[in-house]
Amino acid sequence: MKCILFLAFFISINCIYAQSGTKAERIAKLVTAIAAENTLMGEGVGIGGIRPEQYDRFERLKTIASENDLRRLTRHDNAVVRCYAFWALADQQSPGLFPILRDHLQDTARVEQIFGCVISQISVAGFYIELLMPPFLVTEDYYRENQSQLSASEKSQLDSIVLYQEIALPYRNDVLRDHTPKAADYNRIRELVVDRMHVALSALARYRKKDDRELILSFRENMEGNGVFTDQDESLFSAIAAFPDDYFLPFLEDHGRQILEKDYFSSPWATFTKPVRCTTGPEPGRSWSARSGKK
Repeated sequence: MKCILFLAFFISINCIYAQSGTKAERIAKLVTAIAAENTLMGEGVGIGGIRPEQYDRFERLKTIASENDLRRLTRHDNAVVRCYAFWALADQQSPGLFPILRDHLQDTARVEQIFGCVISQISVAGFYIELLMPPFLVTEDYYRENQSQLSASEKSQLDSIVLYQEIALPYRNDVLRDHTPKAADYNRIRELVVDRMHVALSALARYRKKDDRELILSFRENMEGNGVFTDQDESLFSAIAAFPDDYFLPFLEDHGRQILEKDYFSSPWATFTKPVRCTTGPEPGRSWSARSGKK
């Protein structure tokens, strides 16, 4: 009887190890195939929205791998594997994802991604941020509405890191666009503008400091009234709209005369009309403040 019990125990232990080894082998096989494909794909790709085998591998990985397995794979050598591992964790709304994101903010490795008909490139850090900062989270049903998986405190930490560290992420533009003036951030915002980062202009303009007017207007360099707006031009007009001041009137009136008689309907021209609208009224001799109804 003892021999039978011992044999049963021995067999059960071996079965456990065999299953564990099989699971590890299956994960390794999927990871190897994902890395070999080396492209991040959604559920549907191409005009026909065909479900690619790469996405099937991702789905199987989510089913087989434990949370610890997925966390370990976020440190894999292959960037696409790192993306899929974090995607799986985000899709399952696993807790404690911010530390992983924070540790990967310098992960600038770029991957090719295909969602629908769109083929583009994105950094691993950028993809991690997009997963945790929707309005939409890419999942098995393609686009599913989802709330941010970062707490207010975590988002504040993320914004501060991106703002103050030299990290080349598109998300920094979002941080600057939505920036609310805080005295503690002023010097950093101004530093970015001095370094000719035009996307920081509106953030600086919201402080409405007269000492910044010349710096803001210095971005008018090489501007031409030929109907072509650069991103820098749009940033400048958005900044002036956020900081209406008589100092900018001569520039607006001079530039406005060149374009207001022409038919331009692009969004940059709509941006231009925000600060320039006060220069086109029936009483051109009055000041900005008088024409805007201010005393």
